[in-house]
Amino acid sequence: MTEPFPFPPPDPVDEPARRHDLVDIRRALAATVVGVALLLACVILAALAALGMPGVERTGRLTVADLFDLLKLAFAVVGGLGAVVALVMAYRRQRITEAENLLAEAAQAHRQRADELTWQQHDRAAADARHDATERRLTELYVAAADQLGSDRAPVRLAGLYALERLADTHPEHRQTVVNLLCAYLRMPWTPAAPDAPAATDHREEREVRLTAQRVLTAHLRDTETSAHWPDMDLDLTGATLDGWRLTGARVVGCRAAGARFVGTASFAGSVFAGPVDLTGAVFEEAAEVTGAFFNDAVTLDRATFRDGLSAGLALFAELSARDTLFEGPVGCRSAAIGRATFAGARFSGDATWVGATFADLVTFGRATFTAVSFEQTVFNGSAEFRATKFEGQADFAGASFNEAVTFDAARMTPAFSLEGARSAGPALHERVWPAGWRPGSDGTFRRAGDNK
Repeated sequence: MTEPFPFPPPDPVDEPARRHDLVDIRRALAATVVGVALLLACVILAALAALGMPGVERTGRLTVADLFDLLKLAFAVVGGLGAVVALVMAYRRQRITEAENLLAEAAQAHRQRADELTWQQHDRAAADARHDATERRLTELYVAAADQLGSDRAPVRLAGLYALERLADTHPEHRQTVVNLLCAYLRMPWTPAAPDAPAATDHREEREVRLTAQRVLTAHLRDTETSAHWPDMDLDLTGATLDGWRLTGARVVGCRAAGARFVGTASFAGSVFAGPVDLTGAVFEEAAEVTGAFFNDAVTLDRATFRDGLSAGLALFAELSARDTLFEGPVGCRSAAIGRATFAGARFSGDATWVGATFADLVTFGRATFTAVSFEQTVFNGSAEFRATKFEGQADFAGASFNEAVTFDAARMTPAFSLEGARSAGPALHERVWPAGWRPGSDGTFRRAGDNK
């Protein structure tokens, strides 16, 4: 049922105004008639008075000529009266015609506007119906796919994954929801079989499902021609177990993976992260790779464990925190660019290489432990703190540049520690605490104390 439209016809042709015009016409016509009647009476009186005025010959009666003159005068007056009445009536008809035309135009405009609003209501109702039908269908597909993921049969779970992939490909507004569901599946508890132990059939099937979920997720986070790109996604893999994780060349907003376990080689190489990355307490069972990755927000590696090393060459870190992190294997950060960073309490059990790296802001290695480390050609543009740092083996700073405050206060080192060839520039010496036995010369180049070369 169509609702009434809440607007009246335009004001110039409403019925009260029309009645007001008719009243004005009647008043004007009445005034004209009265005026003409008064004029005729005045003429007659004037004629009678003229017949009896002094100096005028009195005949005692009116002649035929006099009557004829009076009759002509009366006809003239009546004719003038008729002309005035005709003029007034013509004006009245014109006003009524104009009012009726305006009323007809306003009524037509009113009907057109009403028709337009009716069609607009019909279009909105149809669009709402289509949208509701689409949303119901998508909800049904989403619920069906989620139910399939909960099946105890691996083929059904795989079908659910592919159904979610098609849903995200064709409906971009639901991509983050699909990503959330894929991440939720990967967060479900799962324990990989030991490398030397035969896996049961159901374990192998579940591993295949999880690997498929990872491939569906990572493939669409890369902007390639082989699959639809799902840009600006946010990942929540907190506590997940990931097998052979390869998020390479991806474009991601952020990634939360605190407490996650990475089985097999894990790679983030070449990926760009616009938001924060949280790997607090994560465990990397094998090698981890972030070569060429760009982290434009904070990266947190606090209390994480890298059992087989970390490759971070040419990577960019806007901010990096690795407090009490354990690096059991080698760490390679050649030519990496790092903003503010802290490695307080970190343990580097393998060789750590920072050759050609640049620290743009404050870097702290306080209480960190190095088995062997190389800071050759490393540039410290911000303050560098090695307070209570332990250098248990070779430590080479050849060609390093210290451009701000630096301290080696309470640092412990072996004879294999060397600042030979490093250079000092910037603030006054009271802002610097050098290792025992090492001082910069007049040219800023370090040499052992007592060496006058």
